Amino acid sequence: CFESAKYGLLLETVASGSRFRDLVDNAIHEKDLRKRKKLMKGLKRSLEALGKGLTEFHSKRSNFKGPIYKKELTTRHDFLEKILYGDRKELIAKHIDLQELTKYFESLQEEIANRQFYYSYRHGDCHLGNVFFSESDNKITFIDVVAVHYSLDINMEPMKFIGLYDFYRALFKLEYQIVGYVSDTESFMILNSLINSYHFKSEESSVELLGIYYRAEQMLEWLDSYVDFPAKNPVLIFRHKTF
Repeated sequence: CFESAKYGLLLETVASGSRFRDLVDNAIHEKDLRKRKKLMKGLKRSLEALGKGLTEFHSKRSNFKGPIYKKELTTRHDFLEKILYGDRKELIAKHIDLQELTKYFESLQEEIANRQFYYSYRHGDCHLGNVFFSESDNKITFIDVVAVHYSLDINMEPMKFIGLYDFYRALFKLEYQIVGYVSDTESFMILNSLINSYHFKSEESSVELLGIYYRAEQMLEWLDSYVDFPAKNPVLIFRHKTF
């Protein structure tokens, strides 16, 4: 397990603080305006800590470049197949041109497959239920870290994966959780607390493309998984950040 003064990778039974999913829920469902304002302020601080924690976690990178892990491309293509031929096809087709979606995603995959990246540490499933925040010491703790070892070699050096995925996973889950429960002003504050505090350190122009690909991947999972489509605003899914 990896641990530093600011964050750690631990078991849930010893993780201190509260899950980010619960912190978000408490803030967005509070009706009392005074309490809501206070909870929003605390949520902002916790998300800033998450962004900084992910930045530190991803700062360790390999000394060489390599292609994106092939399984990342094939597994993600399975999402597309389920959308094109699954039970939700007709529902999704009412709102999205499936032919254009296929062309867009496959072109992204082809371009990503021809790029080289520096690898870094990666959690692998960084949704808001797998991260705790302790307000007393401003500490971030990651749980459910079974997939972390896939991004490390025998010498604890990064291999195969790019940590940027963790950020987009967390951002996607955050977006989906708050849509419909917050004002535009609150939404801007919440999302930018995480976005502006995270910095994936790289000089590669390919990183922007990788970010777009990870966002598209999350969009496919969203289309495949969430039964209340299109109650949640799909516009959010197409946002991406340039580093």
